[in-house]
Amino acid sequence: MSGIGWVRPGPVPPSRWYRAVAVVVAVLAAAIGVVVAAPTSSAEPVVVTQSCGVSGPVTERGSILISTPMVPQITGATLTVDVPVSVTSTVEVNPGGVLVLAASVEVDLDPVAQEVLDQRVRPGVVAAGYPTLAPGAWVELDLSEISMRFPHPDGAAPLGSPTASAPGASASAGWSPEGVVVTIEHLATDTRAPADAVTATVAWQLVDGGAPAPRSLGVHPGALTFTAEVTVGVLFYGAPVTGEVGAPWSCSPVDPEVSLASTDVVVEPVSSTTSAPSSTSSTGSSSTTGVPASSTTTSTWPSSTTIPPASCTVGGVDRFGGSTERSLEATGFFRTERIDGRWWLVDPDGHPFFSQGINHVTATGKVALVEFLRGRYPTFAAFEADVSTSATDWTSLADPSTATTWTASGGGATRSAWVGLVAKRYFSVTADAIRDADPNHLFLGPRFLSQTTGRPVLEAAARYVDVASFNLYELRPELIAPLRNADPTYLPVDGGLAAQAAILDRPILISEWSYRAADSGLPNTWPPLFPTLDTQDQRAAAYERFVSTLLSTDWVVGHHWFEHADEPAAGRSDGEDSNFGLVDEDDDVYQEVVDVSRTMHDCAYARLLGAPPVTTATTATTATTATTATVEALVTTTSVEGPSAAAAASSPGPSSTVAPPRFTG
Repeated sequence: MSGIGWVRPGPVPPSRWYRAVAVVVAVLAAAIGVVVAAPTSSAEPVVVTQSCGVSGPVTERGSILISTPMVPQITGATLTVDVPVSVTSTVEVNPGGVLVLAASVEVDLDPVAQEVLDQRVRPGVVAAGYPTLAPGAWVELDLSEISMRFPHPDGAAPLGSPTASAPGASASAGWSPEGVVVTIEHLATDTRAPADAVTATVAWQLVDGGAPAPRSLGVHPGALTFTAEVTVGVLFYGAPVTGEVGAPWSCSPVDPEVSLASTDVVVEPVSSTTSAPSSTSSTGSSSTTGVPASSTTTSTWPSSTTIPPASCTVGGVDRFGGSTERSLEATGFFRTERIDGRWWLVDPDGHPFFSQGINHVTATGKVALVEFLRGRYPTFAAFEADVSTSATDWTSLADPSTATTWTASGGGATRSAWVGLVAKRYFSVTADAIRDADPNHLFLGPRFLSQTTGRPVLEAAARYVDVASFNLYELRPELIAPLRNADPTYLPVDGGLAAQAAILDRPILISEWSYRAADSGLPNTWPPLFPTLDTQDQRAAAYERFVSTLLSTDWVVGHHWFEHADEPAAGRSDGEDSNFGLVDEDDDVYQEVVDVSRTMHDCAYARLLGAPPVTTATTATTATTATTATVEALVTTTSVEGPSAAAAASSPGPSSTVAPPRFTG
């Protein structure tokens, strides 16, 4: 048997049991220097040879006529196991910086169980004197506490707490003295009904304290441990007879220095003229987890703004900031209204209002869930078929300490139904409470995270909110696919949230967004999800393009920039240390960003209520560099149209019978 360890000494074919299908490493640079990394990774799977053996007492249960002959077959020899490890890596290291690492590990027990049956069990049944029983034999393989270790690169130290997840199983992560440990609580399969492979993902952070450059930084395999129960079954005169053999196992790499990912590191001084941030992934074998197995993306940001400050004029605003160029019914309260196919906020004086501002001023029980599940499943056994749970009945499931994980089949549908039910309850209760106390004001709902808010939640929100609020940050290109594929209910985030608008049929407020740049001198290491531009000019250009996208929609009614002042270089309470402000910590203004903010504030009403501004894009002596693929996704209308996109294209403008051309910026 290959892959785990129950075979006699001799050649062992490669197994798919323990396969790290993707390792994505991103390192966030500090201001003192930029590390140039040359990532290396084999295009073919890296074969990691593990030496495995029983590390504790062997137990037998069931029929001794079955279990006793199987003990030497299953546990009698130390063996060598070849484990192919496929790696996709990106490594950009900064001395003293933070290393953000992630790995996906595929665990497939079916080939292992089948090899146990064909190569060990059936020959063992024949050798025990029961040749007629061998063809009908089967194997059940049950593993618990499957722990895989990734040692720290030389000189690196743990930072914070690692995290792990495994759809269809329960996974956790922690630190050992040598590195990070990811543990899958329980996996099982049966040769009569093979189980799906399970993929565990683990994320962790390290502080790079290695020797000064030049040097090599690498990620290597570590030990593998687990407890295995092997059940062998035969049909004796038509009746099933089983015997079980159990034992803890421990495996260690024969060559602990084999490289899963490595890079040569040298230091170069920071230059304000360096090319924009890029992420280049060397290619490994295909990933089954939604993490891109091959990705090469170079991000180039626009070098300057294109809309002159004086190109937009505002005819007048009322006491609330609404545009007096158009008058509607004055109700004395804010409300929403669709005008000429476009959603608007309307202020108490009856004027169209586009909300623009700066936000963020920093100063248990499972009774309902169990009731829901009992109504959905006729028996607890039917429920168990859709989940992995430590509960044994409905009563124990209600215990808050009981851990349950949905499986991909059936369980995913149940999870979506439950999420939708919870969302409906949340929105109905909060909406009723707010309207009972204040029936004349708008309910803006919670601030949704745009990338991780699924369809069931939006469908529930659409029935209760007046305006849907979204935090909408652009992500680093290599993170878009993993987040998008993390949940089947998640929606694409492009076209100014066109997919979300189509479900909601409500106006949308962008309640938080921002960009950061390296020339601020801040670390910009946290959050690690967002791109870091080179300069404030690029930051201003990104501001202009982002707002232009929102203005081209028929459903966005405002946006709120995050935030007024930069975060501390040492990090705020949660570690954020980024250049998100319009001013720095000394209250000095980032003039490029403030100027474009002022310009786009005026252009909002000019674009939405009148003719678009004249841009410098067609008259510039040098072409503006195209932005990244993800920015283009933000600024381009996608094939997913909003609820009134077609109507808006032909609807009249505010002062003529022909719709004004769209502002492309």
